[in-house]
Amino acid sequence: MEATRLGDAYDFYFGDDYLIKEWVFRKGNQVEPSMSTTWEDYTDVGGLKVAKIHQNEDGSFKLYFTNLEVKTN
Repeated sequence: MEATRLGDAYDFYFGDDYLIKEWVFRKGNQVEPSMSTTWEDYTDVGGLKVAKIHQNEDGSFKLYFTNLEVKTN
């Protein structure tokens, strides 16, 4: 699946479980990736599957989410 906005491109890669496993950002829709990260350590938060860890291939970039919750009105 590919979505574009303002000339940038985002490529999403799904597993057999239909969850995102990796995404690639390509600035200006260039051929070479500007950034790629994994989507790992999924948790169920109020019925939503959320990846808590995102990191690049060499591990120099890591983004973690903690204390996730879902609020409804």
